[in-house]
Amino acid sequence: MKTIGIVGGLSPESTAVYYKALNQGVRERTANQHQARIVLVSVDGGEIWALRQKGDWDAQGKIVADAAVAAERAGASFVLLAGNTMHRCADAIERAISVPFLHLVDATAKRVRRHGCSVVALTGTSFTMTERFYIDRLAAHGVRTIVPDRPDMEVLDRIIYKELCWGDVRSSSRDDYVGIIGRLVARGSEGVILGCTELTLFTPFECAVPQFDTTRIHIEDALDAALQ
Repeated sequence: MKTIGIVGGLSPESTAVYYKALNQGVRERTANQHQARIVLVSVDGGEIWALRQKGDWDAQGKIVADAAVAAERAGASFVLLAGNTMHRCADAIERAISVPFLHLVDATAKRVRRHGCSVVALTGTSFTMTERFYIDRLAAHGVRTIVPDRPDMEVLDRIIYKELCWGDVRSSSRDDYVGIIGRLVARGSEGVILGCTELTLFTPFECAVPQFDTTRIHIEDALDAALQ
């Protein structure tokens, strides 16, 4: 079994989902004979957030790249970054390490294409939905995105930053999220990308189109890589 490196701490909630699901996945795939080999390097999400408010992506990139290097030195066979928005800094990690980096957006795009979708709703933080790093990476795989309008983006930011990142999962906010998805489907979306690792806390929920939970997809691909 290969050792999975995780750069976490962007929120404790999403990092915990990765850790628990990776161990559970290894148990299931090995008939409860094994658990995952994991190196977890947890950064200070508050420091990341402060730098993001200043627009200092270089400094954010250095933090996660240094963490990835630490994971590699600790024995990681490949590295995951447990956060969607921070994939804005994926290039910094790829430059810093010599082991493979399992890119969340690539894993998600391949799953979307395998499902036969070419136009999907992208939901997540306003950074993820408006910065080109995510949209362009999906486009390189032949996936076109539709994003919410500004008022709905503001609702998503409130839900993610004020609630989910603190482990506060509200049924009313889940209903608001489903409503946002419904409006995107009305605009032609064939599926919805849960493009924030914390949005997995809302699952399962009813939806008229296929859901692509980036956290779960990323975890499944990591399991494939660790156990191949």
